[in-house]
Amino acid sequence: MTDHQPDPDQLAKFGEAMHDRIMEAPFGSLPKSELELVVFSELIQSKIIDLETSNTFDLARRLRCSPAKASSLVFNYRLRSVSDETEESVREKLANVTKVATDLKNSRDGAVTLNVEDRFWRNELTNRLKKAGVYTDSSFNRERIVLDESSFFKACPQLFGRAGKELEDAAKRAAKDEKAAGKIFKTLLMKMTSGAASKTGGIAAQAAIASPSIANLAHSFAALSF
Repeated sequence: MTDHQPDPDQLAKFGEAMHDRIMEAPFGSLPKSELELVVFSELIQSKIIDLETSNTFDLARRLRCSPAKASSLVFNYRLRSVSDETEESVREKLANVTKVATDLKNSRDGAVTLNVEDRFWRNELTNRLKKAGVYTDSSFNRERIVLDESSFFKACPQLFGRAGKELEDAAKRAAKDEKAAGKIFKTLLMKMTSGAASKTGGIAAQAAIASPSIANLAHSFAALSF
């Protein structure tokens, strides 16, 4: 690995953890794929690698492997680690990793577009949507999920916990405005954008909210008045 050189404490923690993990099984008994996952997991646990600040391509460059390999390592790591987390913690993480397209010019009335780069969380989100009876369109871009706004707001609390409840409440407030009929999400975005523009200037405001997370969007929508 190049760049981001770990400090001595991180290296010591990684070395101790690797020793413990390898000694758990007879020497040479771990399959190559399992050993790779052990090494990758301990790189994360020792904070030599931070998944929250690295996208797939950055990680692939650092590990000097293909993006497909990096994506597979992250997917399998999350598949195991998320089972130890609480339901509320999973919902909170979904709210933080799910981005929302806020392009008013090209957005479609009555639709919400979500972007999730991480393959595990994208699968987690679509699986939860299916369980809630919501089916999505990702035919043009597998990282982009398009769904009906009414279905989205209804499923929000179940998907994103507290942030989702804030989005659902904001939608209910916006629905009282007759002009918002059939385009509640766009109405909320326009109101948020105009408020940001009045404080920071139009161009700066658009750049600042170009692709907010569900958590950030919920916070912004909760502050809107109708």
